[in-house]
Amino acid sequence: MKKAANIWCDGSFREAHKTAGAGWIIKHTDGQVEEKCLTLPRLQNSFKYGSEIAELVAATEAMKALPAGSNAQIHMDCQSSLDIIAKGQLRMKGREDATELKDAFEAAMAAKARLGQITFHLTSDRNENMHRAHVLSQTASTPPREIKPGRR
Repeated sequence: MKKAANIWCDGSFREAHKTAGAGWIIKHTDGQVEEKCLTLPRLQNSFKYGSEIAELVAATEAMKALPAGSNAQIHMDCQSSLDIIAKGQLRMKGREDATELKDAFEAAMAAKARLGQITFHLTSDRNENMHRAHVLSQTASTPPREIKPGRR
């Protein structure tokens, strides 16, 4: 019997600091619940697509956490990122220098390929689980406190 899970995932990008984070919740059919978040390495040249990178990484990490062949219901709040993963297409026209975005897309496609049937759902932050994934991603993208001059 194949494993199955519901995933709620979200990415957050803070342009001013170029910090990004990913958060996800996995609810397995056996009742097990996983909540995780990840702070991404500082993004370069990403003000136009940092949020997409964070969204793709959130979905990728959640899919990688499932056993190969698992079926999944994936809930995201970003239609464009959901479509990129669901359709397996990333338009790079005008973003040829966006290597971090391309890398995030390729990782998402590899994670998707190892799973069984996947259904995608656009889900509002009003959903309790989606909201929690949002909070996790924002926490992970919070820039570190900067030391003020003259203070230690």
